Amino acid sequence: MDDPTLDSFSTSGESFANPPAPESTTGTRMSLVVAAVLVLAAGVLALLFALILVAVAPGLMEQDPASTLMGGVGLALMGGVALAIGLGLLAAKRWARRLGVLMAASLLAIGLLSLAGALIFTPREAGFAAGLAVALILVVPFVAAPLALWILLSRPALVAHIERKDPLPGWTEQHSLPLLGLVLFLATGTLSLVQATHPPVQMASLLRVSLGLWKFWTLVAGLVSALLAWGMWKKDLRAWWAALAWFPFSALVGWAMLGSAPDLAATADPALLQGLNAARRGAFIWPLAMMAWLLWVRPQLTRKGSDTL
Repeated sequence: MDDPTLDSFSTSGESFANPPAPESTTGTRMSLVVAAVLVLAAGVLALLFALILVAVAPGLMEQDPASTLMGGVGLALMGGVALAIGLGLLAAKRWARRLGVLMAASLLAIGLLSLAGALIFTPREAGFAAGLAVALILVVPFVAAPLALWILLSRPALVAHIERKDPLPGWTEQHSLPLLGLVLFLATGTLSLVQATHPPVQMASLLRVSLGLWKFWTLVAGLVSALLAWGMWKKDLRAWWAALAWFPFSALVGWAMLGSAPDLAATADPALLQGLNAARRGAFIWPLAMMAWLLWVRPQLTRKGSDTL
């Protein structure tokens, strides 16, 4: 972690301290307000969709109450986090800027993957026009908006403005952004503990194993994710090696548990088949992306016993 104090020394009565950051301009403050408004808008939209899922869509609750409730709770949590970050940005807090950058990066990654899926896979299943329509819908909220937020929050003038307003580094600055993002991502994996007790209604139809076995595996995955998040936070190299083995292993187990398209052909349910195909693609792409992320943060982890915090 960077030292929050300025490195300085004096020689023959002359100070060589780093020059102070330039004073904030109206444009810098306006950039911060725009970034905060983008995040707050995302939070409000997430809470609205959560309300629609849980309270205004009783038909969905009847068809698949577990998935609808979980989706609503997940959106409510994301909305609450976004509102907290947005308010933190308005108050020029360092933690809010760093979490805002991570939020923008994660939304951009999801948006680009969804955009690629819409352009590559949707035309095969629903036609070219449907794929193009989905891609156009995704461009603004999941690509353009998070990219703009990332650019705004990364501006040196805005960073200097926030550091002047909030001079003491906090918990979000104990790690680099890639490592902090990995820790938070692994921590959210513990939500699968809830999913183990409230599986989607159609989950049993997608599996070649019993639903009970899948619940047990989901429970194990959530616990492992929590342990890996803690180890990564402590910069323990053993956690890094464990994660490097865990991601391909868990993807292989997930792939083995999933059924195949011929097994579901008799159901004549296109949505179920699309869900299965998406899950199988995810089981292949998932470990590759995670191992690339692990290699990215590898230089920041040390052997057990090293004091890095």
